[in-house]
Amino acid sequence: MVLFKEEFIKRASLISNKNYTQQLGYFTKLLRKTRLPYLKYNGFFMGAMQMNMLDHLFAFQETISTSKKQILGNITSKERSFLNEKILITKEWIRVFQTISDGIAWRNLKFNRPILRLFSENMPAGHLKQVDQDYVSRLKSYLGKIPNFVIVNDLTRCLRVSDLTRIFPSGRILLYEIKKSGKRVKDIDFVLTETIKHKRFFSKQELKQWVVQSAIMDKKINIPALEGGKIKDNLKAEIVDSNFKIKTHFRSIKKLIRKADKHGYSQLEVEKGYFIEIFAHDQILKKEDPPKELKLILEETKKNIPSWVKDKTTKIITLSNYDSFIQENGQYARNFTP
Repeated sequence: MVLFKEEFIKRASLISNKNYTQQLGYFTKLLRKTRLPYLKYNGFFMGAMQMNMLDHLFAFQETISTSKKQILGNITSKERSFLNEKILITKEWIRVFQTISDGIAWRNLKFNRPILRLFSENMPAGHLKQVDQDYVSRLKSYLGKIPNFVIVNDLTRCLRVSDLTRIFPSGRILLYEIKKSGKRVKDIDFVLTETIKHKRFFSKQELKQWVVQSAIMDKKINIPALEGGKIKDNLKAEIVDSNFKIKTHFRSIKKLIRKADKHGYSQLEVEKGYFIEIFAHDQILKKEDPPKELKLILEETKKNIPSWVKDKTTKIITLSNYDSFIQENGQYARNFTP
């Protein structure tokens, strides 16, 4: 998965584009609401919020669909350029939107990366209207019907198996697939009953649901390897909980962000071997000579980085916001912690 330089520049330049930043207030409020301490695990509150989010996602996707049709018409190059920018901006809005939704999923699934990894290994969600015009209405209906905490998987990038994920107060998790009629949902019991009744093996979608559901219940990953429609072997792995805490350093990071907003950049080694740099590109672009300002910042940051970062023999894993722009066939990576 590679994001070419010109594609990255095209997206990075959006931070100074008023057409793009006009939604900043909405996304900021939405993010804060999904993280409210007393409500982020409240099924009723988050269910109502997801109903609203479904309407917004549907509207964003409709904008892209309409703009693509308009581009094919007899229009001027200026109009075509405007529509291409509109599509790019809306796609980035969807990226931000789904990243917020991924946060809802990761928090409520207790940051269980092995399970989330399994969830993500499926075909990406399509345009909501391409699935069914009534699909959004059905999802909203089930959000109101099913008790406990329910996540609409199509709002996220990371949950690609089944339509709904239901989380009980006890921590129990069930996956539901909505039948085409919309009159009922299929859980794993329904799927197993159907396979036994009709003496058949799982469909591809049912198999994905079974693999994830059984991994959640047994804390073991068991993936049947098929050959000629028959099970040849099983790929197995156990899920083991670690017994150490990972520090978030949120307090330090908030201070770094405030400092970057003021000076254009900030940096700190929050713990041994964990070094953070923050560049506020929106603030740098406001300077009289942004390229010169950025060059000076880079020279200054090199002076203060820890010695182990400079050591070429040190094995360093670099994570950057740049990674969130990486995509393949128009699909963004699904396994980054939001």
